[in-house]
Amino acid sequence: MSIYGPTPDLHDKITGVKGSFNALINAIRFLRSYKIPVILKVTLFKDTFNFYREIQKLAEGLDVTNCFFGHIIIPMRDGSKKNRHMSISGKDFSNYMAFMNKDGAFTKMKNNKFARGKGDMLELSACSAAHNTFGINPYGELMPCILSQVSAGSLLKASFKDLWHNSSVLKQWREIKLKDIYKCNKCKLIAVCSICPAAQLLENRALKPVKAMCESSYFTDKYINENKSDLIFKTRKEAQNDKEDRKTSQEALCEANC
Repeated sequence: MSIYGPTPDLHDKITGVKGSFNALINAIRFLRSYKIPVILKVTLFKDTFNFYREIQKLAEGLDVTNCFFGHIIIPMRDGSKKNRHMSISGKDFSNYMAFMNKDGAFTKMKNNKFARGKGDMLELSACSAAHNTFGINPYGELMPCILSQVSAGSLLKASFKDLWHNSSVLKQWREIKLKDIYKCNKCKLIAVCSICPAAQLLENRALKPVKAMCESSYFTDKYINENKSDLIFKTRKEAQNDKEDRKTSQEALCEANC
């Protein structure tokens, strides 16, 4: 689920829909009341960049599974790039790296055997779309992901199971590997890049680099190499334990003051 600010005023300003913040919060609480995992995704804009700490704090209070931050603004679905004026640069986003590091965000990048181009990394799938993620548009059509422009079929006419296993669109999407992406397949920063085929197709109408992602990868790699001694290396289990400790502390504080 997407959230754009820690307050109704800021979130609703971005969405252009009054009441959208409260509707989102109510939806999150409803899902969590049934123990359904919720992941929040946050795109930081010029208007919202300075509020990432408040957004993270709100996410923890809502007991969401995770909260991911990014800054890449891709073209609109009709190809228009008029939304780009809201973008922050990769250099500006790098100021957020230290905040990410407190949860061991860079562990996988440095410990992964592929991180320095070893192994058969180029044989890996380019993204998780149609593997363990998917999208459903307002018309009930199943998509490889929420950004993709191709439909795997209508869920109003066929079952999810049938489309998931038999759709030629999803099968083709699953075949996209890192080696298939022009220039990216020769880039030394590929291990720290958030390569997104759907964004590439929206931006370029072809599988080739998105400039903003290249810039972001450069500053991510730069931060990692300049701060090696300060990086917090944690396993997924350690990071999860830290999250549970924070949750317990918040509950204790509430019991003492509420």
